[in-house]
Amino acid sequence: MNAIQKDKSAQSPATSLLRIMAICCGIAGASCATPKSVRINWDSESASDTVALGEASKTWAHLRPPRELQELNKVTRQSLLQITDTFQRSPSDRPLLQTSEGASALKVQGRTIHQLSAIDELIPTEFIRLRSGQIKPVEVSGLGVPLSVHLPKSENDPMLPTHGIWIPVTAVLNLDQPRKPVLELLDPTRVGQVPVGSATMPLAANFTAPLARDFQDRAGELLDFGALVNFDKYSQFLGLTRASSFGPDKEVVILTHGIFSDPTTWDKALNSFFRDEDLRNRYEFWLFGYPTGAPIPYLASELRREIHDLIAYRASQGAPDTRITLVGHSMGGLLSKAMIQTSGKDTWDKLFTVSPEELDMSTEDQQLLESMVFFEPIDQVKRVVFIATPHRGSRLADFAPIELVAKAIKVPQVLLHMSNSLLSDNREYLTPLAMQLLRKGDTAVVNLQEGAASLSINANAFNLNKGVALHSIMGNIRPAGRKDVRKSGDGVVSYRSSHLEGVQSETVIDGVGHAIHRKEETFQEIIRILKGR
Repeated sequence: MNAIQKDKSAQSPATSLLRIMAICCGIAGASCATPKSVRINWDSESASDTVALGEASKTWAHLRPPRELQELNKVTRQSLLQITDTFQRSPSDRPLLQTSEGASALKVQGRTIHQLSAIDELIPTEFIRLRSGQIKPVEVSGLGVPLSVHLPKSENDPMLPTHGIWIPVTAVLNLDQPRKPVLELLDPTRVGQVPVGSATMPLAANFTAPLARDFQDRAGELLDFGALVNFDKYSQFLGLTRASSFGPDKEVVILTHGIFSDPTTWDKALNSFFRDEDLRNRYEFWLFGYPTGAPIPYLASELRREIHDLIAYRASQGAPDTRITLVGHSMGGLLSKAMIQTSGKDTWDKLFTVSPEELDMSTEDQQLLESMVFFEPIDQVKRVVFIATPHRGSRLADFAPIELVAKAIKVPQVLLHMSNSLLSDNREYLTPLAMQLLRKGDTAVVNLQEGAASLSINANAFNLNKGVALHSIMGNIRPAGRKDVRKSGDGVVSYRSSHLEGVQSETVIDGVGHAIHRKEETFQEIIRILKGR
């Protein structure tokens, strides 16, 4: 995400480098990840300040916001400063809090946070500065201190990006029992209101800062042009990764980008979704990233495998059910559509004159080939949103400069090996159509050509799962009223190509080009769909 700047505390001479293992280890018996430094510099507080526990407890019991709310948040900040500073000098699972009532062992708990014991870094969100005008921060005023917390990829949480993930967490010093204070770490996507004495207060939160920090790490993983032409160099970044806090009771939304793009293209969309309380409480967001030059059938088989892994992972973490909504932009829409399609034996017969078992090829090549040709709908996918999706191809793929790019695209080695095996050892079993595809070189750009044989076989002509709700969003590059919508397009994909019969809703946004997935009007339409309106 380009919206992030250096955290402000790094620029202050009063900055303290503090350890946060005390927070990680405050969970009873939890093993700790390797601690890292966190920069904390609240101007009016220091680690040596005594927490006014007596006064804070009275305020907690009889809260009168907003001034007294600020007082409670101040003691939470002081507690964070103290326990990190204390732990750095004398490690302890139950750090001592120096208060006006004497020393008190502070318990740390986080019942709503997934993999809390794995936390290895924490930054107060107020020290993450966004570039002015780039993105509008999503913040909630209330009780608590908003934090950006880092979880690393691990065996216990394997479906994270290689760099891990930054998620929002809010710290609250709970004083229900004044002599036994508890520092609660809460997930603001699962907890919106907090009981305070006899009152209930909104939980403070900052959703944009962790997202910005997370997307800063994601940037550069899939360089647009490099990942287009050289799949194998960027193949390590192919896969589904979580982009928000985990919730076993939540539904899943998978966002899939298009060609010449990468997962960071969804930054503004996600920020807009987090602005809506219903969405952030109900949905868990995931991103499918991939080097975009590989053939659509191969990428679809990889996405299908990743979704099955996602379902299995969530089940292992206590999710009773997984309902999935797919949102795909451009070629990402074709990949999403492949998740609700049935191929059938007829597809195989259009390519081969014998069964898979009769082909002379390795087991690995045969399994790969079958995964691309034989597939069934994923039952957990209940809804698909197509954004500027070229169901019938794009004329842009036929332009001379694009054709030059297509020639530079390197076919993935696994596909090249399989193709060589088919041409050298199984030529007599190939139909004319299969020979045409193998000779031409199957890449995403070839797939997207209007009337391409591979597109008609692998991305458009299959039966769709009738139980899935379909929605289409498309752009009209002309202003409203300037052109018949049926003859319009977004400059890359025509209306004729993006129109799909049988959808529950079709929305055309005037005056918008192919980057429609980055427009506020599109965000609002997706929000409407996700809310079931």
